[in-house]
This record gives sequence, structure tokens and C-alpha cells, in this order.
Amino acid sequence: MGKPKWAVTSPWSFWEPPSMTPDYYWLRDRSLDLLARLADTWPNKSMIGNRPLHHCVPEFVGSRMDDFRSYMSGAYWESWAADMNFWWLGLNGDVFQSSVVAAQNNSDGRGFTTLVLDYWLVIFGAQESGESQAAPWYSTPNDYIELAAHFGFPMYSA
Repeated sequence: MGKPKWAVTSPWSFWEPPSMTPDYYWLRDRSLDLLARLADTWPNKSMIGNRPLHHCVPEFVGSRMDDFRSYMSGAYWESWAADMNFWWLGLNGDVFQSSVVAAQNNSDGRGFTTLVLDYWLVIFGAQESGESQAAPWYSTPNDYIELAAHFGFPMYSA
């Protein structure tokens, strides 16, 4: 089959089209092996990955999808608003968001909670890089909270 003519270093790249054959192929198996080792060593502990979105895409993870889903307690996707409203508009954002939503489903005893934040100054105040990303993206915090809840991402507003 040979090496692809082009590849990106991660499957969550915002390049078009999204790549499912990254040049860092070891990311899949080696990182899942590490997660398995950690889960086996500390079976009663919670494991929350920082942006492990690539492991939510079945075309990338393949037969190890359920391994990832059973090891993780949570997936931390702190830049969800920026990703979906600026960085990954369209196809790539849709691919990752729908993959994360499907992977977090716990109806089979596997799955996790996706954690997102609400960087107020970025997404509502259009400051601290929000201004260069076409923010504000929401009219009120409730708009953001309702959208996050729609995808099963728990939100809290103080």
C-alpha cells in the first residue's frame, strides 16, 4: 500500500480533507497501550484525557475504539467553542463533534463525559484572541450552555 503522498501529524488537523492516515501512526496503538497500562494499574481512578479527540474517530482507532471508550472517564475539550466556530468550521468540525458524541455514549457500559469550558473573554467578550477568531459566537451564556447540553456536554454557569 505504501506511504500516502501527504499526511498530517494528527487526525484532528483543520486541513481539508481531514486525514485518517497521519504520519504519527504510533499515536493510536502506543497511546492506547499507555491508557490500558494506566487503567490496569489504577483501576479505581478516573482518567480524563486532554483533547483525545482522535481516539473518538472509528476510522482512526479501528478495532480499539472500545478500548479507548472503556479506559476513559472523561475527555477534556476545552476549546470546543473555538474549534466549532472558527478553527474547524464545516466538515472537520462535524466529523469530530459527531464522533465525540457517538463515542461518549455509555449505553453499553463504555463511554465517558466530555468536558468543555466557556472562555468568557474569548467567546462572549471577543478579547484575548476572540477578536481575531470572529467572536463573539453566542449572545448569552445560556445560548452556549444549551448548545453544549444538546450534545451531552455538561455545563455549569455560576
